[in-house]
Amino acid sequence: MRAHPRSSPRRDRPPQSCATSSTRPSARTASIRARSSSPNPRYRLNALSQSERARTVGAVIAGLRQLPEDCCDTDTIQTILVELYPLLFRHGVGLSLETELSGTRAGRCLARMIAHEESVQKARKQHEAYQSPEAVKERVRVRKAEKAQAHSLRQSPGQSQGQARAAARQELLAALGRLSASDRLVRFAVDSLLNIDSVSHDLIPVESGVVSSLDRATALTLLARVGQRKGAWDGLRRALETQLSAGSV
Repeated sequence: MRAHPRSSPRRDRPPQSCATSSTRPSARTASIRARSSSPNPRYRLNALSQSERARTVGAVIAGLRQLPEDCCDTDTIQTILVELYPLLFRHGVGLSLETELSGTRAGRCLARMIAHEESVQKARKQHEAYQSPEAVKERVRVRKAEKAQAHSLRQSPGQSQGQARAAARQELLAALGRLSASDRLVRFAVDSLLNIDSVSHDLIPVESGVVSSLDRATALTLLARVGQRKGAWDGLRRALETQLSAGSV
């Protein structure tokens, strides 16, 4: 008779957890715990009550007020300012960081950072406006009109060279007159083929509001092109120098 194979011994299984859903941390609680342990200050503030947020921000501001000059422009302090600046209102802390740090070294650092960001945003908007489909289409139209006018003048029999130049200049002035004042200044700066000596003085904007619409790089380029020219160009040069020295562009 064949012996039946002996069954393998039964191994005891570890007891299963009897934790219920009521004792397990919820997904929201786990997320809050994970974020509260994160080094990112946004997540840390999320886990605090509003009164705790106010106390935490107040303590950070008190520390920033005491910073020495050589610490204010470090990457660490700038990172703190960048993270803290938009958080005050986002998390319901009723403080103005600019007001709280006014007159301090950290406040001056913050003011420089804000001015730089505003300058970058203004330059970006101006670049986007200059590269917009409408602006590009208008520049192409003006260029084509100028080329067509120059070609027709070359083909016109009996017309002197002086008359051809005068007619071409009139067409150029008309094309410039159709541009806005700020776009005209941008073209003076970036169009190296444009002879700015042929531009009539009534088409040269010198108003501070128009000049301040330029970004710093364009203003510096235009200032170099203007050079020591007289008349309306001299007024534009003074306006550019004033805006650049004041940091308005």
